[in-house]
Amino acid sequence: RDRRPVSAVELRGTAHRYLRGMLTAAVDPMLEPWRAAGLGDPYLVRTVDLQPSYWLVPVVSNSRVLGYVEVAADGRVLGHAYLYRSVENLDACPSVVTRLTASEASREAAPILGGYAGAQLTDPVFIHDGPRNKLAWMVEVWVEDELISRVFITPGYVYEHKGGEARPPPGTRGW
Repeated sequence: RDRRPVSAVELRGTAHRYLRGMLTAAVDPMLEPWRAAGLGDPYLVRTVDLQPSYWLVPVVSNSRVLGYVEVAADGRVLGHAYLYRSVENLDACPSVVTRLTASEASREAAPILGGYAGAQLTDPVFIHDGPRNKLAWMVEVWVEDELISRVFITPGYVYEHKGGEARPPPGTRGW
């Protein structure tokens, strides 16, 4: 299949077919809330290098995102994820598929970003930092034409990769 961009209609169609198949065969009680849910607007996830990687198609009910279907750039379904731990507590689900808005991510990162007076800061971009399931907002910090830091924001914590730092071994928290 070619690498042309996949439209929002195609992405929702792919997610709908995937969900219909899962719900038909479902024995997992965690899927029950998805039966009455709809699909929201697909959201592009990029790599740390800002390349398009895959799409999240949110599963939405009562203005809450219950989870999402991951769809590759070529239209293949990669998997799905729940954004709740129990079907009895759906009110704790986020209102956006990224779990934080870009504005909220900027506010969370302010303590770190405030230390870079005079630097240029990019707008937050939603990325996966390495593994596909390691989702975060990212703000790049530039001085002149040099990238000096990347700040990553998740609902649980904020971490930073400074330019020139060696990455620690896989599995180290924050990497």
